[in-house]
Amino acid sequence: MHRPRIAAIIAAAIDLAIIVGFVVAGRDEHDSGVDGASFVEVAAPFVVAAVLGWVVIGITRADPLTPSAGARIWAVTLVLGMVLRRVFTDGGTAIAFVGVAAAFLGLGLIGWRAVWRAWRREPTTAQ
Repeated sequence: MHRPRIAAIIAAAIDLAIIVGFVVAGRDEHDSGVDGASFVEVAAPFVVAAVLGWVVIGITRADPLTPSAGARIWAVTLVLGMVLRRVFTDGGTAIAFVGVAAAFLGLGLIGWRAVWRAWRREPTTAQ
């Protein structure tokens, strides 16, 4: 397996963990618990949307570790996730929920990539 492919798999797993964290935190905040069926109902729209965001990254051949790729995945995950939630589940799309989702997913999906990029950047030497 090539390094770029391994990096993409790891990045996708991190993204999935962020989405799961978003759902768990939200359900915990609303004292909803984390039983299987209701967890899947809440998580599925965002997971499906994130997968489609990754398809966009694949089609455009963007480096999945860049913050700009994270921004594209975030945008698709947020917008399509809200649409799928509204159309296929009884989940609401209240403005407050959209705002919280935008902030949490944005900080997560873009943020870890920005930190990774900053950490991986080699220090410049002053001359």
